[in-house]
Amino acid sequence: MGEKGRGERVLSRDIAKLQIVIRKAELELDRIISLLVSKDGQLKDTDVISLLIFRKIIEKIDAIFILHDNGHQNTADSIARDAFENYVYLAFMLDERYEYRASAYQFQSLQTQLELIDWFDPNNKKAKKLKSLIGNKVGQMPKQLKERRAYINKRLLEEPFKNLQVDWKRKEKDKNKGGRYPTWYNISKGKDSIAALCRYLKMDDEYETMYALFSHEVHSTNALNQLTTVNNQGAFKPIREDVKESLSLQVAISIGVRANLKILGHFDIQSVNDYSIWYAKDLPKEVVAELKME
Repeated sequence: MGEKGRGERVLSRDIAKLQIVIRKAELELDRIISLLVSKDGQLKDTDVISLLIFRKIIEKIDAIFILHDNGHQNTADSIARDAFENYVYLAFMLDERYEYRASAYQFQSLQTQLELIDWFDPNNKKAKKLKSLIGNKVGQMPKQLKERRAYINKRLLEEPFKNLQVDWKRKEKDKNKGGRYPTWYNISKGKDSIAALCRYLKMDDEYETMYALFSHEVHSTNALNQLTTVNNQGAFKPIREDVKESLSLQVAISIGVRANLKILGHFDIQSVNDYSIWYAKDLPKEVVAELKME
């Protein structure tokens, strides 16, 4: 088989593999929720947080699948970096101090909602700035937003958020001295950046290779890669370009499998071997042969 035929076969194989990983992750998410609800009667807030981050990973790798299936391989690189970051966040949250870190994530989410609501308060400077940008008149704040703000402010006075505010404000003071802006993963002995998180999780190599490569797409430092030569003349490549192999596809498969195993292991629901058997069983025979799976 020619080089082009082999490349097309590799790409089709990886797209098929990713589709299977996505389906597996969706099924396992539903199963985890059912098992936790049947055991405890309802989901704990902290478990909802970790499952939602896992769901964001599924969402990202599904987007990568759709982009590749429609010829937008380059655009998928920026989504692959998002998926990588989401996995790092999930791994850090589940590593230790789970209740604290999941609660800190929820705390930051509530804080962010308050900041967004401020944009719709006509008495707030942010709302006036928004008005100047979009040219619209800022009217009265909708009733539902007022009620939401009151609910959040009340919620933040309750545990575990009451104590988290102390750690958050301490980090805010550090920011005023030139430190990092507070986030759920850097307060109270946390890590200040995605690079620091990767070092902590022993994912340095992945950060320095995959993350760095995908960052070129995010920051558009690879714009010249859109050029090619046709009949000895410069030309633009097609917007939808056929490729032989794709790193973002392979990374999406890896992240999907690892995230699935990570969340299953955290809730002690299924072993690694069960997942491997399912994966090998469900893949097309020619794919299993190529991967040399048992």
